[in-house]
Amino acid sequence: MNHTTSRELRISVRGLETGMFVSRLDRPWIETRFPLQGLLIASQSDIDELRGVCSYVYVDIDAGRSPDTRWIEFDDAAAKVKVDAQQEFLALRRAEWTLQSEFEVELKHAAEAHAEVPGGKQDVVHFSRSDFWKAFWRLNRPRR
Repeated sequence: MNHTTSRELRISVRGLETGMFVSRLDRPWIETRFPLQGLLIASQSDIDELRGVCSYVYVDIDAGRSPDTRWIEFDDAAAKVKVDAQQEFLALRRAEWTLQSEFEVELKHAAEAHAEVPGGKQDVVHFSRSDFWKAFWRLNRPRR
């Protein structure tokens, strides 16, 4: 959904300059130190702070300076990709994992595997593939 008015442009924070009027942020105003009704950029520190908290902002070209056209961003395409990625991540977080073995059992297997490595940590690099597979199959053979 596009909330921009005809006199409001979405721009990257990399394109901010003094004299621009920021009418909206990519996050709620309450999450920043800035006033809720917008901000006329007066200094480099305002720009630096906006860059620290936002990826993009909306500037009102009637209330302040117009941005360089190379910094104008168009909504939807990038936002959709980001939303899809966030939804996928949330779906993964909701996955239910079942416990397949107890920690103590896994710890015992890990100790056995560690004991199979000759010379400890220092020699792991020199541990041959055949030695690795021998140890792997010995540890993963069916238990009776």
